[in-house]
Amino acid sequence: MKKFIVPFVALFAIAIAVISWKAKDNNAATVTNDSGCALFDGNGGLVLADSDHAVVTSNGNGTLTCRAKGVANTSGHAVTQDGFLCNTPAGITSDTHSTVSANGNSTLVCHVN
Repeated sequence: MKKFIVPFVALFAIAIAVISWKAKDNNAATVTNDSGCALFDGNGGLVLADSDHAVVTSNGNGTLTCRAKGVANTSGHAVTQDGFLCNTPAGITSDTHSTVSANGNSTLVCHVN
């Protein structure tokens, strides 16, 4: 009887470990960095980002964030834009926000829900 229980317990433990590992895998997010992104300068033009970060969750939601420093902004104050189309790894969205500071730091954030 003991010879039967030991392999059964070992097999059960391995099955639980595999199921737990698979459950974590199904809830994982995909993260990409510096794959290329364009964002606005303060004058309405497009510039290439210095860095970008994208996350897509297992349920299809996602966020793309792009940043650039030293971009043109002749307005003398912060410039913001909202609601424009943005192509992300999770899909196209208009849940977007762009800010260019007076000193030329630009940030773009796009959300897919």
